[in-house]
Amino acid sequence: MKLNWFSPLPPDHTEIANVTARMLPALAKAFDLSVYTERAQWSESLNAVCQIEHFKAHALDWKKLHHGGIPVYHIGNNIHFHGEIIHAARKCPGIVVLHDLRLHETIMNFCLYKGAGRTGYFDILHKYGGPEAVDLGIRYLEEHQPDIATISGQYPLFEYVLENAIGVITYNPLNVPPVRKATPAPVLYSPLPFLSKAELQPRISRAKRHDGVYKILIFGFLGGPNRRLRPFLEAFSKSEVQSSFEILLAGKYPEADLKAWIKELGIGDRVTLKGFLSDDDLDGLLRESDLTINLRWPSMGESSATLLRVWNYSLPSLVTDTAFYSTLPSEVVAFVDPQEEERDILKHLSAFSDNPEPYFEMGLKGRGLLESQHSVEASIDHLKSFLPEVVRWQGNVQAQTFGINLAGDFLSDYPEGPVKTALVQSCADEIATWS
Repeated sequence: MKLNWFSPLPPDHTEIANVTARMLPALAKAFDLSVYTERAQWSESLNAVCQIEHFKAHALDWKKLHHGGIPVYHIGNNIHFHGEIIHAARKCPGIVVLHDLRLHETIMNFCLYKGAGRTGYFDILHKYGGPEAVDLGIRYLEEHQPDIATISGQYPLFEYVLENAIGVITYNPLNVPPVRKATPAPVLYSPLPFLSKAELQPRISRAKRHDGVYKILIFGFLGGPNRRLRPFLEAFSKSEVQSSFEILLAGKYPEADLKAWIKELGIGDRVTLKGFLSDDDLDGLLRESDLTINLRWPSMGESSATLLRVWNYSLPSLVTDTAFYSTLPSEVVAFVDPQEEERDILKHLSAFSDNPEPYFEMGLKGRGLLESQHSVEASIDHLKSFLPEVVRWQGNVQAQTFGINLAGDFLSDYPEGPVKTALVQSCADEIATWS
């Protein structure tokens, strides 16, 4: 079967790009695959795997996409990597891979900078939240109140990217009920893929360090407040077992602010800033570390590729007991209650310092879960099983799309408004029954 895969690619600094890059070799063997990406440059090594094309939505060959396979649109909460993909997903029916449920910020920026402006943004808010949502949107644009995390929680706006979907894939099982409520298209939960089984690291059995000093690694895109970097450092500064740990920070983070925080908290002798590292250098840190911090509050509804990378090195991790993380067994992660964040961080630091072996066991059990549920092979098997259901639904959607276009043309001189919208939809529903 032909798949047209729309996704960011490395070197874009988004984990969605890495997910696609890791899957491409196996995808190219399993399907007739073409990849479309918004950026004009990508890692040259990927050219040997499959056909890759830079695209802009306004210049796509829609007829080719409609009749030349099934589009698969990877959509996350960053307008810089997904704006054109959202345009394409709304133009041509396809499978939407919904990496984040809270897309409010992306949809807002999509309207303001790539779409119908403030009016379009308010129209979307009204459609999915009513007048109260519009009032909140106006307040945010004019006063930046409430914060974007709050408004995203109330009105995630993921429904907007599903309006033309012929199937939806989510990597978070908690997203399935709201997605099913939002679309009649088939919905699949599939655990987030990481690597092929043959590419996984050997299991690492860690032991107590003779010097009693353990390495805590925090890495990734740490600029957002929901990554809880400052709250963790504040809790660490109050810990009675500081001397048992060295904190290593790697990735993208607000360096000037971070240095100021570290100085203010008086923990400069316990923290080392590594900056943004190559994959090989980061792998080296993962291999050498003893504990990772992977807090998210509030969650955007995403699953965590960071956690899968941690498990690949049999590492234990502190995670927030929320969203996707709350679905994990307590044997594979150490939970932090978001309402008692500081208390739980201090509790885990003390427990780890006293006896790290139960935490090391968590890392090994997480490594087992990674192998059994998160392999690329398992993800492709899920996709293959899902496609027949998508194809059946695709026939219905294509008839609807044809009917809407035909009815819209026929009623082109009819005054715009709710009556015309209802007439077009009624005609489209009738035409769809003819297929």
